[in-house]
Amino acid sequence: MMASVLFVAAAALISSRALTGDELLKIGDLHEVQNHFHEALSYYERAVVAFRAKRQADGEASALLKVAGIYERQGKLRDAYTAVTEAAALLPKIREARRRGAIVLDASKIAKEGVALSRANPDPGVEADFRRLLAVLEQEPSRKSR
Repeated sequence: MMASVLFVAAAALISSRALTGDELLKIGDLHEVQNHFHEALSYYERAVVAFRAKRQADGEASALLKVAGIYERQGKLRDAYTAVTEAAALLPKIREARRRGAIVLDASKIAKEGVALSRANPDPGVEADFRRLLAVLEQEPSRKSR
């Protein structure tokens, strides 16, 4: 009896507050490893909104890269490109060098994969767009200092 009361109280507490961006990312990750891409994408997009509301550029960029990764796995390269460029645009707002470097590295991986996948994509401009993004990321100061 006591355990069920505690469970109800805990459930009420959880439902009475909004999930943080980090919590939303973790739930999205759980869906992604199970190949539930639609659900993962939903949580990642909610994480973008949560981080944006708190003005946490590094979290927002990380969530956008998760979104880009899902789109890329689904073959939606134009959508992946849009998300990864939004993440790259946040780099000037990220002060911590380690976080900046991680974002650049992840964005570069997505862009390189986008170049490889775009060769079979009917959108002829997407490969050139990913290549331009890679060139910009290569000029990122956090990459030069390594």
